[in-house]
Order: sequence, then C-alpha cells, then structure tokens
Amino acid sequence: MKKQALIVCASAGLLLSGCEKLDISPLVNSLVNPLKGDGNIQVEERPLDGKFENLDIQAPIEIEYTQSDSDKGLSIHADANILPLIQTSVSNNRLLIKLAQSYNTATQSKMILKGPALSDVQISAPAKFSMLGLSGKEPLSMEITAPAEVLLSNPNCSSFKLTAGNAAVIEIRSMNIGSFEAKLSDATSLTAYGTLESLNLSGVGASRISALNLIVGEATLKLEKASKASLTVNRRLDVNLSDASAMEYAGSPQISSQVSGASTLKAH
Repeated sequence: MKKQALIVCASAGLLLSGCEKLDISPLVNSLVNPLKGDGNIQVEERPLDGKFENLDIQAPIEIEYTQSDSDKGLSIHADANILPLIQTSVSNNRLLIKLAQSYNTATQSKMILKGPALSDVQISAPAKFSMLGLSGKEPLSMEITAPAEVLLSNPNCSSFKLTAGNAAVIEIRSMNIGSFEAKLSDATSLTAYGTLESLNLSGVGASRISALNLIVGEATLKLEKASKASLTVNRRLDVNLSDASAMEYAGSPQISSQVSGASTLKAH
C-alpha cells in the first residue's frame, strides 16, 4: 500500500510540474477581457484563394453569402482593431471563418461573400447567416449547433438536409426543392414558404415549424415533447405526435396518424 501511495504521489507531482509549464493566461485573458472595438468602421477586401464547397462558420458575426459561378470575393465591415481578429482560410475544400479572440463592439461585424455552390454548411456560433441563390450541389446539407439566425432565399436543388438545434431561428423563402429532410431540436424554429415534393421532418424539445405557405406533395412528420407544426399537404400526410405536441394542416391529403400523450392533430 505504501508503495502504491508513493507511486500515486509521484505521478501527481509530475502532472503538477507539467501543468506549471503550460501558460494558459492568454486564453483566459481573451475570454475574461474581450477586446473592445474602437468604433472606426473600415472595409477590408480579402482574396479567396483555393477551391471550396464547404463553409464552416465559427464566428458570431453577420455573413451574407451569394452564389456566383464566375466571381469570388470576400469583404469584411468591422471596427479597425477587430478586423485582424476575424480569421478566414481555405483548405481541404473548406472555407473556415473563426475568431482569434473574443471582442465587444457597438456595431455588428459583417462579412459579404461571393462564392461557388455549396454542398455543406456548418454553423457552430451565434452568427446571423443569409444565403441567396442556393442551387447546384446535390445533396446540400446544413448543420446548426448554436442559437444562430439563418435565412435561405430561393433555394433550388433536388435535395436538402437540415439538422438544427440550440434555439436556432431559420427562415426559408421561395423554396423549390425535390426532397427536404429536417431534424429540429431544443426550441429551434423553422418558417418556410414555397413548394416541395416530399418532406421528412422530426421535431423535439418544443421545436416550432410554421409552414402553411409551404405546399408539400407528401409529408412524414414526427413531433415530440411539446413541438408544434403547421403545414399544407396535397397528397399524403403521415404524422406521429406525442408528449403534448400539436399539428395543424391545410389541404386534403390522405392521412395516417398516431396521436398520443395529450397531442392534437387538426385541420386548418
């Protein structure tokens, strides 16, 4: 037992001595004392070197992305002393946007992007992201794991897969998509307009889907834990509601339903 105790103490001593060599004060300082913007708004143009089809957003800024087959460009509107903190890089077919350090500013930093059709978008920061003219790549996937605000305008592609949580707010305008698969959780809200051939949607944890102005041919929905949805369906609706969830539908579809746990299904 004494030998084991000596070994444990020696190991702990080595661990502590190793920790003493690791200086984490710059990281702690950047989190506790974020840089304050100087209020001197400037515009910085940056080159977009390299090809990319994936977009990875890790910075809590406003980003406007316009699809362009012939033109690429990136400009940032931000306080002069904040601009160097907003890092952009292209590698392994991915455009990465992140911060070198946290900051505070009276005006939100904004990035305007022009680039190719995207096949994958990842958002892991509370950013405000809008995408105009979404088309070309099949299938398109988007994953949102932060309380971001997302606007997609005029998406036109054969298939689209969306996974979103953490109270994200998503709006899709003028949708023209063959199939749409969406998984929503943690009080995420989705508003959608347009036309859609088929929809496969799941909502859990008080998620909200407002889509009476979205015309769907066939829809399969599973709502759990106080989630709600409204939708227009023309041909077939397959719905499973549980745990005080609710769905309102318009149209005259054939309906297959499983409703339990104080949930409700009603016509609009």
